[in-house]
Amino acid sequence: MLNSILFFLAEKWSRKNGFKETLWIAYPLILSTSAFSIQVFVDRMFLSWYSSEALAAALPTAILSFNAVSFFLGTSQYVGTFVAQYIGANSPKKIGNIIWQGIYFSASGGIILLILSFMGKPIFNFIGHDPIVREHEIMYWRFLSISGIFQIQIGALSSFFSGQGRTLPVMWSSFAATAINVCFNYCLIFGNFGFPEMGIEGAGISTLIAAFTNVGILSFLIFTSKNNKEFQVRSSYNFNAFKFKRLVKFGLPNGFTFFLNITVFTVFVLLVGRIGVVELAATNIAMNMAMLAFMPIMGLGISVMVQVGQSIGANKPLLAKRATYSGLQISFIYLSVISIFYLFFPQILLYPYRMHSSSNNFDQIAEMTKIILRFITFWGFFDALGIIISAGLKGAGDTKFIMIAIAVIGTSVAIVPAFVIIEILSLGIYSAYLNGTVFMAILGITYWIRFRAGKWSTMRVIEIH
Repeated sequence: MLNSILFFLAEKWSRKNGFKETLWIAYPLILSTSAFSIQVFVDRMFLSWYSSEALAAALPTAILSFNAVSFFLGTSQYVGTFVAQYIGANSPKKIGNIIWQGIYFSASGGIILLILSFMGKPIFNFIGHDPIVREHEIMYWRFLSISGIFQIQIGALSSFFSGQGRTLPVMWSSFAATAINVCFNYCLIFGNFGFPEMGIEGAGISTLIAAFTNVGILSFLIFTSKNNKEFQVRSSYNFNAFKFKRLVKFGLPNGFTFFLNITVFTVFVLLVGRIGVVELAATNIAMNMAMLAFMPIMGLGISVMVQVGQSIGANKPLLAKRATYSGLQISFIYLSVISIFYLFFPQILLYPYRMHSSSNNFDQIAEMTKIILRFITFWGFFDALGIIISAGLKGAGDTKFIMIAIAVIGTSVAIVPAFVIIEILSLGIYSAYLNGTVFMAILGITYWIRFRAGKWSTMRVIEIH
């Protein structure tokens, strides 16, 4: 048995687009997304120390603000697929101009987010959470919306590196932003080192500073004389209607898919928040822990999308298929390990929240979190199936199908049943999580069936001459 496992791993490790190459591209992205997970984890850990109301407000506000960002971010990030296919087609000098098209597209999203930053009060009055929680949500919303302006630009700028498979700069930039975020959080939430005590507003300001820092670092690394010579990142700043239209054609469905994914999750969290503060706080902590699994798999997904894009650009669809299954197998191995902690040692993950918690009902929150983690353990494998397989489809350009699938399945299997379960039947939080698991399963299997059909292997996002 052991010899069979070792032979399987050795065979999968060394071949082209196997485990080794997938992980080599992915590990900086995994560390980068993990750095973001740490950033969010520390945000909410500090807020749990500050007050249970601030903790309860953090997740719905963060999810709702990211929902507003997601459409533009999903589109700007799709620049990475163009970069990957240009690399595969040996056309590096076309990369600079597509980066600029992503930047131009991102500017429109920035204007909309700036307007939304002033609309926190009517938005959260409509949602109707507890009045004290609502006050924190409105304060947090303002800063998260403005920081989203820079997050959209990060999507386009990081694509320059990720599309080439040069993912280390993305990692180091994320590390720097995370370190700055954590430091300012500690100072501004609690009023340490002479800074004013600002609570959840301090967490929002810290996020804004970190996002601005990330944009600055990536811009400094991209727009160099060396990169201009090889990729024309400075000289090809002109607006190109043809490339912009292709970015819109393939990127908008990806952006809308991203938006729909976040919308489904947002509606779920907001509905759970209407059950009660304890349920919302437990969901906040459980989802925070789930990011320890989810974000690294997102990094793997980007790696798969890059490899598929480069393989498609080079007219090698079999290598694209191999890269996708390599990513899927790695993700399942990783989830098998982390699920041990979710199922058998959740107290280890709960300890940082318990350590300085000011909440009188934290024991109730903790017990509910442990049960929620059991659901998350099972839906995580289906979520990984959806993330990795859809990344393979996106890398080829099959974004329209993914958009339609999430629209139909998200509405009919996730949003409507969750509303019925929580608002009409009052079946409680655990029934809602059971329905979430069913949704993840149906979505992931649908993507897998599409991938096996093979239509993606004949697609391209770059111009064909």
